[in-house]
Amino acid sequence: MSIIAVTGIPPLWTKKTVIKKLLKTINGKFEALDLRCTKQGRICYLRLSERLDPLFVVQKINRLNFGKVKLGALKPDQLPDLPYSVKPKGIPNKLRRALRIPNESTLEQILFTATHEILLEMQSKYTGLYNVSKKTEHRLLDNIARILVDRLKNIMETTSDVDSSFKLTKQYRKKHPHFADFQLILSTLHEIEDKEGKPRTQLNKQEFSKPNIKPYVIDNVPYDKVKEICAKYIKTITKKLTDHVNSLNTDNCDESNPEEAAQKRVRLALKKIAPFFPTIINQVVLKNFVPEKASYYKMRVYGEPFMPAKTIMTEFLKRHRAQKAFRCDRSYNLLRCKVPVEALPLVMAADGSTVAKATIHFRLADVPLYKIPEYIRTEIMTAFGKNDQVDVPEQMAVDDEEEWNRF
Repeated sequence: MSIIAVTGIPPLWTKKTVIKKLLKTINGKFEALDLRCTKQGRICYLRLSERLDPLFVVQKINRLNFGKVKLGALKPDQLPDLPYSVKPKGIPNKLRRALRIPNESTLEQILFTATHEILLEMQSKYTGLYNVSKKTEHRLLDNIARILVDRLKNIMETTSDVDSSFKLTKQYRKKHPHFADFQLILSTLHEIEDKEGKPRTQLNKQEFSKPNIKPYVIDNVPYDKVKEICAKYIKTITKKLTDHVNSLNTDNCDESNPEEAAQKRVRLALKKIAPFFPTIINQVVLKNFVPEKASYYKMRVYGEPFMPAKTIMTEFLKRHRAQKAFRCDRSYNLLRCKVPVEALPLVMAADGSTVAKATIHFRLADVPLYKIPEYIRTEIMTAFGKNDQVDVPEQMAVDDEEEWNRF
């Protein structure tokens, strides 16, 4: 990534102001690292995406004119000591999406994001894939991920218009349509079983893609399992605490010593409330460790072979009581929405509907999904001649939580 310096910053401008003023001019992803005062005036240092030409950006900024404000830009020969403790100010996601600026800064991020999204789409559509892969210690999904990486990398090398994961997933589906996914899964599974000398598993496509009706996971763990684990540890904690309190000595105490007298009173008080420990611990654990279920379900809506136009989908989703729908900017055929709990049967009944010559699939988002492991991320970096770990876009860091809360 390149760093440029922007001079002539007015006194009242903040890093956020600088970003908003230069957003349309730069037309790409960048961050404001530092804004400082010097003898020559206020200077803001910007870190540009690898996909931006710093000299071209400098020329565009030098041609800018905001009335009385005249900005200048240059590529500094030497960089000052930038404050690494201060978090860089990036483009607000709402503005970035409005201007259709990709969130990925590098080629490896584009490749990783596209692989991630296609892998999630396959798991979402084929709901039995996760459990089948689990039986192979997830070698099945690992091998599929590697195949996806090879295919996507080949597309990136032979196609020019793939400067975002959105465009890359679109190009991928032109060469590898959705109907070929099931055969990819089956052939990869059989290859693993052949190497292990096991009989080949025959999958029923209809059963394999049956929508999941047991949603809600917490950090990829089913909600009921979380409650079961908490109940187990509630009993263990209660027993440990009760045994400890009952073993406290309250007889041998020197009443003339204020500390020992106070200690005795505390121990007696603990013994009095010991019968209520199970109730107290149960309430504390359930309140602090098991979040309440929301009044809605998060849904992934996929279109095959494409996602119909916004006006058509808005009307279709409205009929099925879907709320807060928005188009994902990482996968070309993915739309996200929220559905009230009571409307879930209505939505699931519409799975497989045909809208504007596209098949629409509704899938619950809160289900266990396998994500790309660290060593495959390293392989992606190696494919581009780098030895570092791929830097996952911040937008994906917490499983799209901000995406769901954008409205």
